Amino acid sequence: MKKIQCIVIAICLLLSLSGCVQDNNDVSGAESVSSAAESGTGSESTDNRYSDITVNGVSLSQFTIVYHETTDCAKYYDVAAELNDFISSVCGYTLKVTGDSTTETEYEILIGFTAGRELRNAFDRDSFEVGQYTLVVLGSKIMLAANYANGSHFAYLALSRAIRSDTDGNLTDFTYNGKEKVTKIACVGDSITEAYNSDNRYTQSYPAYLQGLLGWNYCVLNAGIGGYSVCNTDVYAYADSAEFRAAKAFNPDVVIFELGTNDCNPVHDYKDWSDPERETVFKASAKEIIDAFYGLNPDVTVLICLPTSVFPVEGYSAETANDWAAQIETYALPLLNDIAAEYGIGTIDLHSWSLTHPEVFKDGLHPYNESYLTYAEEVYRNLLPVLTANNG
Repeated sequence: MKKIQCIVIAICLLLSLSGCVQDNNDVSGAESVSSAAESGTGSESTDNRYSDITVNGVSLSQFTIVYHETTDCAKYYDVAAELNDFISSVCGYTLKVTGDSTTETEYEILIGFTAGRELRNAFDRDSFEVGQYTLVVLGSKIMLAANYANGSHFAYLALSRAIRSDTDGNLTDFTYNGKEKVTKIACVGDSITEAYNSDNRYTQSYPAYLQGLLGWNYCVLNAGIGGYSVCNTDVYAYADSAEFRAAKAFNPDVVIFELGTNDCNPVHDYKDWSDPERETVFKASAKEIIDAFYGLNPDVTVLICLPTSVFPVEGYSAETANDWAAQIETYALPLLNDIAAEYGIGTIDLHSWSLTHPEVFKDGLHPYNESYLTYAEEVYRNLLPVLTANNG
């Protein structure tokens, strides 16, 4: 144990000197690791040399892949699957895969800041940005350290390159730091963003599906919370939510603004659109939310979603559902269009789209499970040209 502690302390000193940026400060054969931007996941046939890969003299086949269990849209277990597929393709065997709720064992490949593992204490997790990573081979452990699964993905690419480039089939201790460009997308919204009606909001939400559609060069945050409004005079105002604070802390490059439906719910007497001040409050509150992101990042891209319509809703009378739909069309849509025009930002017209896809909304108001994928695909279709233009 003392030996492990000494080694961990040594890593801490190494990382404090080098920082977590890509600087080619490889140790003991790190020249074999090329840029993590290069893919190492081809359809190679099994090679005898790869089948005998060892890590400090121990067969790679003895290792277990341990991933950090997270509720983020980008999942470490997806990186674990990538790594295992790679090992299968080049070594001819697969490894056991488990989450970090399990007890630590001797031979492990750690993906992310896995809980209950001593090696994670060698890193300052909060210092890692999206797309930033450290790949470490140390004794009986390999760690793909990253604060987001996106970074672990790029660390996996670096590891796969190291395995294929090794000349004698034996990986020995080294450290490699890297950072790849990742665009951060915050999905700001209400219950549709949060994924009401989904059996698992962490895997079957529109932000989670959007993450899958975009891939590892994008990191999507689900900052949705059901029942919240734009108007800061409402009982549940989005600007007062923990989700809004999390979205600001994320400091996104892109914000998808999907609010306004709850502001028009006629069941709540205090949401009185006959009061001319409500329109003023709505616009001012929306601007407060948008301006907060511009204050963090003047180059942020904001897209305003025009709220979906309301169909016959479970638990509501037909009259209430009709009034709700009418108030969205009369107030929320023109106000959001005005705000978009004032800022010169784009919109995603989910309202018109919803009128031709009522089947997506199981309860008349929300998608459900796989229909969140259909919803995400429509957001993606509108978002992709914007992202392409930004990267062009």
